[in-house]
Amino acid sequence: MSPFINFSEAPEKIKQHYVLSRYIEDSGVELKQMGREAVGLCPFKEEKTPSFSVNDEKGVYLCRGCGATGDIITYVAESTGVSQGRAIRLLAEKMGYQIRSESDRQGEKGRKASTSINRASRSDMIEVHDHTAQVAHAYLLCVLSDPQHPVSRYLKQRAFGPNLVKRYGLGFLPSDSPLWSHISGSSAYNAQPTSFSAPHWRTLAQESGLLKDRHQVSMFQGRLLFPITNGDGRCVAFSGRVVPGMESTAIMPDRKYLNSPESFIFSKSQTLYGVTPWHATLNHEGVREAWRRIKSANRVVAVEGVTDVLRIAELDTWAVASLGTAITQTHIALLFRFADTICMLTDGDSAGIAASERALLIGFSQLSAGKRFVAAHLPQKEDPDTYFQGVVQCPNPCEHFWHLISGLPHAQPEQVWFDRVIGMVNSPVSIGDAVLIDQALSEGAPVSLPSDAHWRVAILRYVYDRTGYCPAGIGHNGVRGTVYPAHEQRWVLDDAARFWLYRVARAPFILPELFAGKLDAWWSKDIRAGLLASEIDCPPAFRILVRAAQHIRDSGTKISTGDHWPVLADALMQAGAPSSLVITWSQVLSDGDGAMATLGYGDEALVPDLWVAEFQEWAESIIAAFSRTLDQAVNRPALSPS
Repeated sequence: MSPFINFSEAPEKIKQHYVLSRYIEDSGVELKQMGREAVGLCPFKEEKTPSFSVNDEKGVYLCRGCGATGDIITYVAESTGVSQGRAIRLLAEKMGYQIRSESDRQGEKGRKASTSINRASRSDMIEVHDHTAQVAHAYLLCVLSDPQHPVSRYLKQRAFGPNLVKRYGLGFLPSDSPLWSHISGSSAYNAQPTSFSAPHWRTLAQESGLLKDRHQVSMFQGRLLFPITNGDGRCVAFSGRVVPGMESTAIMPDRKYLNSPESFIFSKSQTLYGVTPWHATLNHEGVREAWRRIKSANRVVAVEGVTDVLRIAELDTWAVASLGTAITQTHIALLFRFADTICMLTDGDSAGIAASERALLIGFSQLSAGKRFVAAHLPQKEDPDTYFQGVVQCPNPCEHFWHLISGLPHAQPEQVWFDRVIGMVNSPVSIGDAVLIDQALSEGAPVSLPSDAHWRVAILRYVYDRTGYCPAGIGHNGVRGTVYPAHEQRWVLDDAARFWLYRVARAPFILPELFAGKLDAWWSKDIRAGLLASEIDCPPAFRILVRAAQHIRDSGTKISTGDHWPVLADALMQAGAPSSLVITWSQVLSDGDGAMATLGYGDEALVPDLWVAEFQEWAESIIAAFSRTLDQAVNRPALSPS
């Protein structure tokens, strides 16, 4: 029996036990010792010049190209696609330890009986599935040597070559004998028979759905098997397809595909096929590199079937599939852990479009800066197998694939959200429309909005672009914005802010000219709604001047060329500007700390036309920065090859 180790103690023991460079070399990365560090090509990106270094004394690695860094636990998590917690468990198990959580240490005393099973039983169930997958995979590799075998013919017909078989661990077991005989007997495809007793093994197989009731032959025998993995890369379920020409030997041959039932180790709502490579396949030459390559692009395609995953993988592109259930929030959260862009690819019929729109709405609240979610629709009566046929022969199949995807009809989450939640509105919007829009943006709306600040700004812009109505801003922490948020009651001004406030105070009549024709622009509305309040996004002077110009315009105040600061200050107060803004501006003009005089602005000649031109040039650079920031964070998914 393996010795126990507490989870909190495991990381330190792991780092003491493993030599990082040796572990990384064993995973397939070539390293060359240079002084105190070992250097090689980065395993997380494509490169020709080595920028990846490992320091065994410190137990850390660093890529000076992409910035990847960490210890052995981080390396296992990043290279295999599992969480750091799972990486700790995997490394501890290789050392011969069994992780014990805090609840385990409390013992079983006082626990009420329930329908759940303990950790050891779950581990045994996974072992039964994992071993079955290994035997089936080894059997299929033997079968491939016979080109006349129905499975070989089917794989050849579908153009699924040996590399794909190895990468995804496909398997096959004949149905002419009980599953137990394949698992318990020593053979060319089962070098290490199970150590479980027959009764215990059958109980575990029945509990996990591998065997049904008292049947001795599994419903997955006689089918092409696709192992479904958990986050540790262990097999916890199967998807099986009837092999043409072998229908008579399969259980329930009328069902082309069969998936494992839900069990203590497998939940369809939390699992996707193709997310994590099956650990046993990583021993095949080139498989680890193939997985690293397709996942390093940070883009994933969600498709409908397991064979669609293989077809797209053949194009050097990462794909996943749900298993007999609709996409869930858990699925989307799982994919966003490993990818920045999710493209859901469905049929172009009404059912496919409806399914993709449901997924976009489910994932809407999970969007954050740099995370993109889009749905693309294939033409009717097309599937990935037919639509992308021949792409693999192209010089760069991945680039060509994304080129084809970019040309398909597609939907964005904000578009689907607007159409479903708000729908048609009048132009200009009526009072009822305005109420409907505000409700859609409220915290109690039927579809939750992203909490990310950049996405919230983008949503307001999208609503304004489609309706011409500028709703109240969505403030920080989900609080609806006000015209002057509390965090702007105290203005912190830099020299640039003082410079422009000083100039406008000397010549107040230029204020309306600074923003002529621009006060209805999206960025102006966002500023007045309390958004773009970060000093990084928008300089304080720009925000003050935007709001001051709006107050002057709305109040209808006329300022002539002979007027000075007192007239502007009075007009702002009469128009409802907060006293904090006027007081801050007055302090700049009084130059109490002598900053303006030190910089020479007090003696600057009054040249209003030049000031207006200089300000507008400055304003254009700020507005361009607004757009760049938002585009980088929430621009519509780039379904381009790059």
